[in-house]
This record gives sequence, C-alpha cells and structure tokens, in this order.
Amino acid sequence: MSSWLSFALHAQTILQVKNQHNKPLENAVLEITTKDGVSAWQVKDSPFIMDQVNKRFSPEVLIVPKDSSVSFPNSDDIRHHVYSFSPAKPFELKLYAGKSKAPVSFQQQGLVVLGCNIHDAMVGYIYVTENKNTFMSGEHGEVEIDIPVEQITNITVWHANAQQGVNHRKSFQTFDVKKQQITLTINTIKPPKRDSFEDVFGYAH
Repeated sequence: MSSWLSFALHAQTILQVKNQHNKPLENAVLEITTKDGVSAWQVKDSPFIMDQVNKRFSPEVLIVPKDSSVSFPNSDDIRHHVYSFSPAKPFELKLYAGKSKAPVSFQQQGLVVLGCNIHDAMVGYIYVTENKNTFMSGEHGEVEIDIPVEQITNITVWHANAQQGVNHRKSFQTFDVKKQQITLTINTIKPPKRDSFEDVFGYAH
C-alpha cells in the first residue's frame, strides 16, 4: 500500500473543487461512489425548504433525496410564481406570498431548474438523488467527508456554470490525489445574462 493510502486509512477526506483558473467553486454538487456501491438515502419526515428571499432562491442549490418533498415559502414582501420545465419535475406554483402552498414531491432523480414567472433573474436548482453520499462544496470549494480516500471509486461533479451546461452531470475532468485530499477541476463559463430563461432551459419563455 502506498504511503498516502496508509496515511488516509482512517482519516477524513477533503474534496476541493476548482475551475480551470484555479478558483474555488462554491455550490458544486459531488456524488461519491465507494467500493461498497451507492449508499441509499432515506427520506426525511419533514419537507425540505427552498425559500425566496430578496428575489433569490435560498439556497440557490438544494440537494434532496428521491421521493422527498420540498416546501417553497415566500419570505419576500412581493408575490412570486415558481415553476420548472425540467423533465425530472415539471411543476408550477402560481402567484403567492407568505406561506407556500402544499409541498411539492420530487419522485424522480435528476436536476430540477427553478424559475419565477415574474422575476426572470431568479434561478435556483434542486438536485434530486438516491445517493446518501452526495455533498455540496462551500465558499472555498471544499467538502470534508468521513469516507477514506481509498474507498472512493468514482466522483460525479455538477455545477451550474459547468461548460457542458446546467443539465449535464459529468464525471471529473481532473482527479488529483495528495494524501487525504482530492482535487477536482471542471471547466466553467461565465453565467449568461438572464433577461429570459432561453439560456437556461434552451428556449425562451
């Protein structure tokens, strides 16, 4: 066994996500597969929350298990009209303020892109997965996990600004292991100006 594997045997693993310019990427979603396969994620009893604050979805990216439900409260003092055209979950919550309507159930794995029919600049993402070992990078592009590095067999990375587009989940482009740290590099592009949803969904609305 190599020295870095011995060092990492019972240590935490740090995942670092950056772009091609060596800048850390926040809100990158990472799915981990281990030698034991995919770990099933049990659904929580209470709904997950995707709020609307200052004309933004909060959080911008929400990870939820398949077959869970999400509530969409509106904490702004104006009304919003939440919807998605994504194949994983097309839905619509017509104009409302304050408390949300009944929670929305997400029964299909995949990426759900959210918009507001009134405020075109509002874009959010719900990442639906069956894999319990799914994580999101923080402000400095890092995730700390309790999985030993030698147990990891595959990492899938998604980011809203990935060069392949928001609906494309791809395996890592660069996979660099040093001791108990794994660095993943993905190519990103500048986010499009969102006067409409043409750049996000592939057609204008």
